[in-house]
Amino acid sequence: MKTYAKRAIDQGELSALLEGSNGFGITNPYAPMPTDTTEVIQALLPEIIEDLDFRLCFLESLTQLANDAELGWLAIYYLLDLFELEGKMNVDLVDSQLVLEIGNQIASNKKQWVGNCSWVGEITRGGIWGAIGSINDLIYKKRGIWVIAANDLERSSDVL
Repeated sequence: MKTYAKRAIDQGELSALLEGSNGFGITNPYAPMPTDTTEVIQALLPEIIEDLDFRLCFLESLTQLANDAELGWLAIYYLLDLFELEGKMNVDLVDSQLVLEIGNQIASNKKQWVGNCSWVGEITRGGIWGAIGSINDLIYKKRGIWVIAANDLERSSDVL
C-alpha cells in the first residue's frame, strides 16, 4: 500500500483520502479534481480485495462521500474506477445497492452541480453536472449500468 494511503488509514482519515482533504489530495494530471480517484483506488486495492472489514469501511465512506453536497460528485468517479478494476481482475467490488445509493445521493444534489464550474465543471459543458453525466454514460457503455437513471439526468445540452 502506498505511503499516503497507509498514513491516512492509520490516522483514521479514509474519508479525507477519498475527498482529497486534510493534506491527502493527489494531483490528477488529467482533470481539475481535489484528488486522483484512480491513484487512490490503486493504493487501497490490496486492502479492498483482501480485507472484508476494510472493504465495508471503504464502501461506507464512499457512500458518505456521495452524500456530500460539495464533493459528492467524486463518488461516481470512484465507481468508474471500481467497475474498471472489476472487469480487469474478475472480482466483484460493487453491488447494485451501492450503485443505487450513490446514484440517488448524487441526483439529490443536482441543483448544486448544474452549471457549477468549479473542479471538473470548469472543463465540462454543463458544469459538474455535465461531468457527472459523461461518467454516467461511460459506465453505462462499459457495464450496462446507469448510476443515475437516464430520466433523472438531464443532459448538459438541456441544462445550458
